[in-house]
Amino acid sequence: MRQLRGRTLRYLKVACFLLFMVFIIWYTVSALKKKVTPLYASGVVEQRIGDLQYDFSTGMFVYNSGRSTYLQGIVSETLRSTFTVACKSEQNKATSMCLHWLRYAKLEILKTDNCHHVKWTPTSRDFIPHDCFSLRSAHWYGGAELYDQTWPLETADVPKQPYLSNDILFRSNTEKNGGRNMFGNVVDRFWINSNGVGIVVNSEVPLFVSINESKSNLLCFSADYTNSPYPNPDSKTPVLEYSVCKEDSISKIHKLLQKKYFHVPLGLPDKSLMQGIVWSTWGRFKPNLTQALLLSHAKNVSDKIAPHKLQANFIEIDDKYSTRFGDFNFDESAFRNSHQMISYLKEYKFDVIVSMTPFVSVESKAFKSKADLLISDVEERSPSLMRWYSGLMGVVDVTREDTVTWYNAQLANMIKDYGIKSFNFHGCESNFLPKIHKTSRLLANPGTFTTEFVSQMSSTAGGLVQVSCGYSSQQYPVYTKSSRKESHWSHKNGLRSVIPSILTLGILGYQFVVPDIVGGTAYGVNGSLAMSKPEPELYIRWMQLSVFMPVIKFAFTPWDYDKDIVDIFNNLIKIRKEKVIPLLLKAMREAEMTGAPIIRPIWWGSPKDENALLVDSEFMVGDSLLVAPILKKGAKDRDIYLPEGDWHDQINDQHEQGKQWLKAHKVKLTEVAYFTRTHILA
Repeated sequence: MRQLRGRTLRYLKVACFLLFMVFIIWYTVSALKKKVTPLYASGVVEQRIGDLQYDFSTGMFVYNSGRSTYLQGIVSETLRSTFTVACKSEQNKATSMCLHWLRYAKLEILKTDNCHHVKWTPTSRDFIPHDCFSLRSAHWYGGAELYDQTWPLETADVPKQPYLSNDILFRSNTEKNGGRNMFGNVVDRFWINSNGVGIVVNSEVPLFVSINESKSNLLCFSADYTNSPYPNPDSKTPVLEYSVCKEDSISKIHKLLQKKYFHVPLGLPDKSLMQGIVWSTWGRFKPNLTQALLLSHAKNVSDKIAPHKLQANFIEIDDKYSTRFGDFNFDESAFRNSHQMISYLKEYKFDVIVSMTPFVSVESKAFKSKADLLISDVEERSPSLMRWYSGLMGVVDVTREDTVTWYNAQLANMIKDYGIKSFNFHGCESNFLPKIHKTSRLLANPGTFTTEFVSQMSSTAGGLVQVSCGYSSQQYPVYTKSSRKESHWSHKNGLRSVIPSILTLGILGYQFVVPDIVGGTAYGVNGSLAMSKPEPELYIRWMQLSVFMPVIKFAFTPWDYDKDIVDIFNNLIKIRKEKVIPLLLKAMREAEMTGAPIIRPIWWGSPKDENALLVDSEFMVGDSLLVAPILKKGAKDRDIYLPEGDWHDQINDQHEQGKQWLKAHKVKLTEVAYFTRTHILA
């Protein structure tokens, strides 16, 4: 009996020990599990509002309607293993959602008819809001001009950087280790895709953007004040706020965003810039222009162009004509009698446009007398300076009413005193703001300097104003210039990039566009200012493309080449007068009413056509003329895609059905392929 009790006692001890070990193991595993993924213990793992569903265990979110997913993305990696709870909120749970990561951030979402409005507010300075969207399963458009302009956008590769405008060629040619993989002279904070999705980022966000960085297939947004150009005098935490909207097609989402977030033009610019030709001095003479050179050039052009009886002709006098930047005059050492010179230009049937910037040279008279009207340093003791090609410059402070009054008065005096017609403004991109500066009125987003500048110039300098910059300035009746192009065939800022650039500007709402000069800016080796006439074939193909654009601009003239090129030019100008300008003027009026682009992608009337969505080398003028220029050196044929509709081939005078490829379509050097739609789609 004693042996039995002893054996039983030993079994009980072993059993107790084993139970104790099981408890220790269970407790340890549970504790470790809570440290790694406390979401599963008592936090929120999944949450849905409207079409938007989050899975915080993976950091993924999806937008889906029924069984169809139309957008996917990921949140900041920091939040994927961090405890979150629902906010205490009185909001309607059917239309709003609020979650709180106690150590990091608060997420608020509001659902309206077609849109989800997302707002990330950090609760710790350790957290940087960062959301990414997949570029897969749709084709993307919009955003900004790029040096390597791709169409669609998902094939670009742009590293994370402040989402502000840049003069890319200036920065790459003047900054040490200056690259060209940056956002260009026109940026806006919205993107659309072929699934009918539109994304708009709030203007106040200190926004950084990357596009397919290192082939990630992601469009990423983050908000950050650290080491950024966005001012933050009150030491606020960076809020990331954006809206995701959905429609049935890409054309419908474009119309929705246009209605909700942007303005159609408040009026039309002067149509005479479309009806004539602009002859620029920069590509031809660069900084070496003199009165004698200008008058000789103008007389030659006037004599040659007279038989075409154009409604207008413009001479555009570019940089280096004034004594100093900020002195609103002509340099007497190069233009000994500028008033007489402009009188002669008018006799030659030219209206005169001169280049203008918001810069005031430290060597100018204006700098000495009007320094208080310039953007200042942070202590407001003296002007803050930036470096331009010609030395150190101050920048006019367009947030000051007295600055705007003074600057506009100088422009008005030039128009009255010299008899010039209008101005070609450049240097208004965000990168020209001094790195450390203070404006009279705080610009939380430095991009709004561009908006303010364009707004002021549109109301002062008449309907022929051209500007090189754009940010939320679609409503102003000015002509917006595309970025300067280089004289080569490549898609890296050469001829191949012209169509994607102009289409992107149109999608962004900048309808009255001015492509760069025919043949490109003709920079010499490594961006030098040496004169370099574009090669003949490149010049011809560039001219054939440009003749269908809203404005055509030359530096080197057809008469700088041989008779064959002159004959091609004469034929193209006839086509432009008889067929293109009437369509441009019609599309111009439509742009004012609806915001539709003048130069349109070929998918505009066929938003579900996969082939049309991918074509980057054709475009529409309005809704009835399709242009497919040759963009490859030595090519005498090309594949052409015709979208839905019935088309008339203007080269071969024959009918073609839409929704088909014309393979190896023959196009001689003297020809440009274009097609007219024989009936307009409903």
